[in-house]
Amino acid sequence: MNFSQLNELLGSPVLIRKFIKKFILHTPEMANKMKDAIERNDFDQFILNAHSLKSLVSYLGPSDLLDILSFFNCLDPSTSVRNVEIRKKMCTLELELQDLIEEFMVHLKKS
Repeated sequence: MNFSQLNELLGSPVLIRKFIKKFILHTPEMANKMKDAIERNDFDQFILNAHSLKSLVSYLGPSDLLDILSFFNCLDPSTSVRNVEIRKKMCTLELELQDLIEEFMVHLKKS
């Protein structure tokens, strides 16, 4: 993770720490809501959380996360969110988010 983007965007170490803490707190919750929506086959809830997560991740720049979230946001509303490809991408998304959270936690310990 290149923290220079966050530094350019927020400009203050205090604001960066706040952003990181909120990211660590809220991101797993959004991912869990997406998983729940898959189980309920609730397309609208799935897309709502994918869009919110994409907005948050877009400030950070990891293109692999943005690619997955962009894929989700481009789904046709008639698509079943229980689709195998969606489930696989959701697993990848969770792993990538966990890696990013771990990187943020290391950054918080150093700062």
